[in-house]
Amino acid sequence: MASIIQAIACPHCSCCATEDFYYKMGDKFIWCFRCGYYYEKTQAYYDSEKNKIYFKENEYIGYGIFRIKKENDDEAQQTIFHEPLNEEEIHSFTLLMQEEDVLLEDSYFVLYKNDNFHFIAGSPPEDFYLPFEEYEQKQEENGKSIMTILPL
Repeated sequence: MASIIQAIACPHCSCCATEDFYYKMGDKFIWCFRCGYYYEKTQAYYDSEKNKIYFKENEYIGYGIFRIKKENDDEAQQTIFHEPLNEEEIHSFTLLMQEEDVLLEDSYFVLYKNDNFHFIAGSPPEDFYLPFEEYEQKQEENGKSIMTILPL
């Protein structure tokens, strides 16, 4: 198997998303850590009589992301929302951001609805809200490639 991983414009929010395309098999995954969008296209079965591969597709619309980093944790924990949050859920996530050991500079809570980001708490990265074209240009100016080919 081989895979091409590249940054693309998110089909939902138009910010930077990641696409992982297994070009030998045709499987594709897209995820956006801005709005929470997720798409997968995977092989369902092969019809040998027709010499055809059939795929199944799943798409989850994004409603935002919650990322929390605590002082003694090696990695941040992320929750991506595929459904709108009610007021009680928003309040619960907001309370988590107020705990003593939360590193607010590495944590954020952002909702996405009606084609707009709604900042709730924390500190999203500087390029978080950039449309894909601006993000791509900024990365190229910094000498960074947004596409990687990985032989698996």
